[in-house]
Amino acid sequence: MRESLRGLLSFAAIVLVLLAALKLLNWAPTALDPGGMREYPSLSAATAALQVEDLLVPSYFPEQVRWPPRSILAQSKPYPVLAVAYAGTRRDGVVLHTTQAASAEFALESSIALTTVREIVPYDLNGRQATLAVGLCSDGEPCSRLTWQQGRYWMKIEMVSSPFELIRIAESMRP
Repeated sequence: MRESLRGLLSFAAIVLVLLAALKLLNWAPTALDPGGMREYPSLSAATAALQVEDLLVPSYFPEQVRWPPRSILAQSKPYPVLAVAYAGTRRDGVVLHTTQAASAEFALESSIALTTVREIVPYDLNGRQATLAVGLCSDGEPCSRLTWQQGRYWMKIEMVSSPFELIRIAESMRP
């Protein structure tokens, strides 16, 4: 009886030490590199961590996009990035993905991918020169992507939808 209790206590101690080590390993990257890419619980937490005030977020969301965002990724080093994914109300998975980066080279793999591009056209987005791509996602659903430069940021919005809703979202983006 005493040996089984000792074995159980030893096992519990090992599990606690292992959990503490895993917690430390999870905490270390953010403590050592506080500006690196990480997930945030809200847009306000992400913008506060980035310490920038000119990040753009949509003020219009179509009915098929669920609020709050499904995931919010951001970094401040080596340059600010805000990537937000929104789930759908009528289908599983991400239906809207917005990315804002202070570098043209930044690329974050999105779960929305135009596998068949039907048309790429220049588009005048409230006086800004944008590029609109329209096609199909891997599941055959209509997909659209809009990219443009706004100030020091390169913007990319992707949506599982026709381009009309995507354009309305892009036109609604405000700091």
